[in-house]
Amino acid sequence: MDLSEIIDGTSAVSTAVGVIAALFFGVRAEVRAVAERRRIAEADRQAQAAAVTWWVDDEEDEDELPRSRVVLVLRNSSNALIYDARVFPMLKEFRSLEIGIVPPNREERIVLDYFTAHADGFLVVEFMDAAGQRWQRLQDGALARIGESRIARFKAQRRRERLRRLLRLPDQG
Repeated sequence: MDLSEIIDGTSAVSTAVGVIAALFFGVRAEVRAVAERRRIAEADRQAQAAAVTWWVDDEEDEDELPRSRVVLVLRNSSNALIYDARVFPMLKEFRSLEIGIVPPNREERIVLDYFTAHADGFLVVEFMDAAGQRWQRLQDGALARIGESRIARFKAQRRRERLRRLLRLPDQG
């Protein structure tokens, strides 16, 4: 084996190592870029939903007795409509409240009945953003896309039970 064969072999091995390293770092950079694009897309999807907040408040009313009533304030701070907004008490004993459409940069104030008002800590607001994605915001401020949380399954079960009662179908417990 002469020196030229050793140099050719070493050159071939180092070229192969270089190609493998370039492939490795190229694939790694692409994986990071895809992850970053996904993160940005998710942030964009969540931007409108993140601008929707709510809280429970006391409100004075001079014309009614009792003078104080409990209201749910739903604030849409985004620049787009939210649709099909609802308040769901997490306990079956309480009824849900339909809010409907909330215009951009507006507040809706919904008077809560006694039972719903006292389900404090167990209320969930559900709505659909302008892109058609459904969201839930819990009372502690947590935001979740529908289908990603236990609450969505719980509410779907509640809806099925209501439909069964409405259609007078037997329970499938």
